[in-house]
Amino acid sequence: MGSIMVHLTDNTFDLIRDLLIVIDDHATILKINQAATERLGFLEIDLTGRSVSLIVHPATELHTNKTQFTDLMDAQGNLIPVELRSAPFTYENRQGRVLVAHDLSERTASEELLRTAFNNSGALLSISRASDGVFIDVNPTFLETLGYTKQEVIGKTSNQLGLLAIQSQRDPLILETLKSSRIRDLDVQIKTKDGRILDALFNVDVLKIRGETCILTSAIDITRRKVAEARLLDMLKNLEELVSRKVDELNQAQLATIIALSNITESRDTDTGHHIERIRALSTILAEALALDANYSPFLSSVEIANLANASVLHDIGKVGIPDAILLKPGKLSPEEFTVMKQHVLIGWSMLEKLSQRFPDNRYLQVGKEIVLNHHERWDGKGYPNGLKGTDIPLPGQLIAVCDVYDALRSKRPYKPALDHASAVELILAQRGTQFNPDVVDAFLAVEHRFDETYNLLAE
Repeated sequence: MGSIMVHLTDNTFDLIRDLLIVIDDHATILKINQAATERLGFLEIDLTGRSVSLIVHPATELHTNKTQFTDLMDAQGNLIPVELRSAPFTYENRQGRVLVAHDLSERTASEELLRTAFNNSGALLSISRASDGVFIDVNPTFLETLGYTKQEVIGKTSNQLGLLAIQSQRDPLILETLKSSRIRDLDVQIKTKDGRILDALFNVDVLKIRGETCILTSAIDITRRKVAEARLLDMLKNLEELVSRKVDELNQAQLATIIALSNITESRDTDTGHHIERIRALSTILAEALALDANYSPFLSSVEIANLANASVLHDIGKVGIPDAILLKPGKLSPEEFTVMKQHVLIGWSMLEKLSQRFPDNRYLQVGKEIVLNHHERWDGKGYPNGLKGTDIPLPGQLIAVCDVYDALRSKRPYKPALDHASAVELILAQRGTQFNPDVVDAFLAVEHRFDETYNLLAE
């Protein structure tokens, strides 16, 4: 690069947003622009005529044309990470160099946030080189789930570790990723260090790290979900056989199968015992009370109420896909953990949606999907997952929301005591028109004594 002979006026020099430092051949500062004085906290007069080592890390090469990553020091002694370039420069007929420093502080902070998210993610995250598949980083969830130490993984490939249950899947997977730059929701079986086979949902992206093409893989362990889906499928086959024989209601044996299936989730949660039996009973009571209102009676026939009650036991089935560390945490969830917990409604809905595609006319499944997806929505639109408001929330979701909250208030948890019936009623009444449909709360108030009787009858 030749010497820069362009004459820069003071105004032009100060318009440049990067930090500019002009030095002579002896590394003495000749001039510094306004961006540099403001970022470093010096006056220009404080630096002119002094050695550049006052503000530039002493290990920095000043006479190279190569880009360097180094630190500047401000007036308080704080280090500022920068990307530094140096070029020959003529200033007032004196030969020297101009140092152009690009402040990386914000980028460094963003990288730290990404690193924290990477390490705290509940998914199995890994970064490998696209050229040879060698792992260059993995997160703690990857190591804990698969049973490896970081030293055993870094520098190895998935083939060397035998991570894919079907090893021949790796090369086509990498080729497809490089071709399309991403892969979404791919079912893959992976193998742990001790030989267990896990079902995982893969998402793969291409990214550049220091100019090198790498593969970011995110895998979610869906083994429990697969087991639950298989059991649900078996259950639906049994239900379809009943429909084909024109049986209008589920018999007790099949209802027990549904409850047992729901207990796959309940047995992992601290909320065990008779919770789902209570939700089924409470939803029947509440739906029958609301059916007395002429505005709701067309939507709450005896058959529809039976579907609602039987499907209510599936309301939290999506928790089968939530990591134990979050589901079983005895204390209050952090915001990040609560974000993961909220995914249970989408996981549960997805499980039922797959079955609905096979049995599109099954009303029980349709009601189940409405309950699973919407029982955490709020009347005022501040719920999740979709922020539905008012009558946009399907009625089954509105009903189960009240039943679920009442049962939660009455039940003891590691992080809270159980409330008595009167206190629970008072809190639900306080949410009339905000969290809950006012008409549903009014129906609840008409039968709240039956809620108390049912809870006591089916208490833990």
